[in-house]
Amino acid sequence: MNEFNYINEHWVKHISENENKVKVQCLSVGREVTLEYDRIFIGLGAIQTGALLLRSNLATEPLIVQDSAMKIVPFYRRGFKKTGEYEDRLALSEGYILTNLDSLHFKTDFFCQIYSYSKSLDEQMCFSSWIWSKIPLLIRKSLGRYIGIGMVFFDESLSEKIMINKQENNDIHVSKISNKYHFKAKLIKRMQINKAFRTHNLKPIHIMSKSVETGKGYHFGGSFPNLINDTQKFPNNYSDKLGCVKGTSRSHLIDSSCLVRVTAAPITWTTMANAARITRSVLIEYT
Repeated sequence: MNEFNYINEHWVKHISENENKVKVQCLSVGREVTLEYDRIFIGLGAIQTGALLLRSNLATEPLIVQDSAMKIVPFYRRGFKKTGEYEDRLALSEGYILTNLDSLHFKTDFFCQIYSYSKSLDEQMCFSSWIWSKIPLLIRKSLGRYIGIGMVFFDESLSEKIMINKQENNDIHVSKISNKYHFKAKLIKRMQINKAFRTHNLKPIHIMSKSVETGKGYHFGGSFPNLINDTQKFPNNYSDKLGCVKGTSRSHLIDSSCLVRVTAAPITWTTMANAARITRSVLIEYT
């Protein structure tokens, strides 16, 4: 555990453990290679980590990944005041809205990052709204001074889920599971956007908004939640406090797969903090 090895051009196909080692089977330049390590840390991202563990027979099908639904919502300030100047690049967000909302007996998290209008967001808006795409560029640039963009996220209770299965030829199939409260969730999302934006004197332009396809946003994970006592909720696919799934003790998950739930707020810092905790704990305990 004193060295960190980075090996390029290796595609990991399968992992397995014995009492002393972890075997990592890879495909490299058309040939199969087996590497051995005392321990490994797996941080491929929630979907690819799940796919690897399915190929390695270390996960139970179907493997469910929690997703945070994302929606791009343009808005204007009440009174049609300027929100900023049109920019030729995507700037950092200028603010955010984070709140807990109770709508139609659903108590959920709501998170929105606020951006001023820019060239990259203009391209995205043209793609998502045929109305906006028909407006000449010079007019769009002028209107962009009065329009902002909200990147809105909802928590897992209002979102669809990602399902991963292994096929007979060992290929991985990724699909989505619709929210059983689909129409109610759609109504709640709209109500939450209206309520949150109104609080900050903003008016959403729903006709030009666009929902991002499930799994193509930024917040998803929770396929192997770190559970210490409450394993009944996830009887098959879960990980222990060191990120080891059932049947392993030397392979540690350190990405968003370990999250117990996926909230509307950004999960990056939570994932990084959990990864730091796991790696530090392993180093202390086993070195």
